[in-house]
Amino acid sequence: MSNFNQQLYQANADGEIVEQIRAIAETLRYASGPTLERLVHIVVGTGSGPNRDAPLYELCHLVNIVDACGFVGDNRLLLFMGIERVLPTDIKDQIKSKLKKSGWQREGFKVDEKGISITYPDQIFEVRYGRMPLLFALHEFLSGMDGFTFITELNDIFDEMLAGSPNIKAIKKATGKLASKFRKYRHAHVEWAKHEEKFDRMASFLTKRSSKSIWCIDDAAVLEFWIAHDQGKEQRAYKTVFDSFVTLLRTIQRSSHKKSAESAQPLGADWETDEVDISETDRLSFDDFAEWQSPLLLFDKSKLSGINFFKASTERKHIENLMIYGPDAGRLPLAFLRLESFAQLQSGITNDLRLKRGSDIILERISCDNAPTYIEKEQQFQSSLKHIVRLQKSVLFLLLGSEEEGVSDIDENITSEILDDAQEVFLGMKRKGFHNKEIDEEQQEVFQLAAESLVTMSYLIKDFLAKVENFKFELKEQFKCDQETFSTQFKKIYGDFL
Repeated sequence: MSNFNQQLYQANADGEIVEQIRAIAETLRYASGPTLERLVHIVVGTGSGPNRDAPLYELCHLVNIVDACGFVGDNRLLLFMGIERVLPTDIKDQIKSKLKKSGWQREGFKVDEKGISITYPDQIFEVRYGRMPLLFALHEFLSGMDGFTFITELNDIFDEMLAGSPNIKAIKKATGKLASKFRKYRHAHVEWAKHEEKFDRMASFLTKRSSKSIWCIDDAAVLEFWIAHDQGKEQRAYKTVFDSFVTLLRTIQRSSHKKSAESAQPLGADWETDEVDISETDRLSFDDFAEWQSPLLLFDKSKLSGINFFKASTERKHIENLMIYGPDAGRLPLAFLRLESFAQLQSGITNDLRLKRGSDIILERISCDNAPTYIEKEQQFQSSLKHIVRLQKSVLFLLLGSEEEGVSDIDENITSEILDDAQEVFLGMKRKGFHNKEIDEEQQEVFQLAAESLVTMSYLIKDFLAKVENFKFELKEQFKCDQETFSTQFKKIYGDFL
C-alpha cells in the first residue's frame, strides 16, 4: 500500500477523499511520491505544522505569479491542469516560455534559479520551484472538491484577489475564504479533522512520552495527560480527558480496520508506521467496537420499556457507564475505574461552585473521602452480572418453554437440567413482565431482542472484570494512591475558587 493511502486510513478519511486522491495519483502527472504524501497531509489536516492554512497562502501567491506571467482566465486553469508532467523543471520552463513571449504583466516580480519572488509594499514573498508541484496538486484537489462543483467558487475567489494590483491584504483575504471552505470540507470527510485541535495536543503528548515513535495509549497516559493539562478549560475534567482518549482509540481502530479490510495487513503497534500500542484485540469484533452502542438503549424502546428488566436507581445505574463505553472500558480498565470513582465528585464540585453552595461541601468533595472504592465498584459489577444472568435464564425459559412451533429448536445443546434451572429462576423472578409462562409471537420477538442484549451485557461485564483481575495492581492500595492524586489535583484546579 502506498504511503499516501496509509496516511488517508490513519486519519480515517472517507471514500470521497480517498477516491479523489487516487484519481489525482492515477493521472501520473506527479512523478514524485512525496508530493502526493504531502498533499494528503494538507488535506487531512496533519501537515504544515501549527499553521494548516500556510499551503493555501502559498497557493494564492503562486496564482498571483501565474496571473502576472500572463496566464489569465482559462489559460490559468490550463496551466494548472494541463501540464502533462508536474515537475519543478516543467513548471519553470512553462513560466520562462511565457515570460519570453510577453514579459511580466505587472511589476514587482523577480525570477532566479530557485524560484520567483514577489515584492509587495510591506514584504517580499518567494515561491520556490521545488514547492510548486505540491501547490499544483493542492489546486487540483480544491478544484475537484464536492464533485468539481467548488471549482467555480475557487476561480471567483482568485479573480477577486487579482482584481487591481494584489497586495498582502488581498492575498490573506483569499486565503481566509479558501481556509474556511477547506476546513468545513475536511471536518465533513476526515474523522481526525473533526477532533483535530484535541487530537493534536494528545498526539504531541503521546509522542513525547513514547520511545521509537510508538504511542502507548494506556491507563497511565490518560491520568498523566489530565494532570499535565488540568489548568486548561477544555481538559480540566477527568471525564473529558477520558472521553478524548476513547475517541482517539475509536478513530484509530476504525482507520486500522478499514485499512486491514482492504490490504489484509495485520494491525501493529507503531503509529508512525500504521501501528498503535493499544490492548490486545477483544473477542468482540472490530465492527462492534467501532460502532459500539450501549445495549441498555434497547430496554428503553417501547416494546421492552413495559418489562421491568432493571431497577433504574441500582441495577441500571451501576452499569450505565460500562455499557456506554463498552469495549473501551476494558482497554483502559484502571482509567475507567478512576472515572467511576472520581468523575462524579468533580462534576459535583463544578455544580457546587456554579450554585454557590459554600466551601464546606466543596472541600468534602475535594477530599475524595466519599468516593466509591474500586473494590466497591468491582462488587457492584459482580452483583449486576448475577442479576443479568438471572434475567438470561428467565428469558431462556420463556423462549424455550413456549409451545410455539420451532422455538424449542433454538439450541439443541440446552439440556433438561439447564431448562429446569431456568424455570426455577423464572418462577422466582417477581417482576413486571415475568408473570406469564406462555408468550405469543409478538412477545417472543421482544424477549429474543432482550436475550441478545443480555448476552452482550454479561459478556462485557465478564470481560471487564477479567481485565481488572488480571491487571497488575492491588485494588485497595491503588484506590488509596489515586484518592490522594485526585484530591491533590482537585485542590490545584478549584483551590482558588474557595
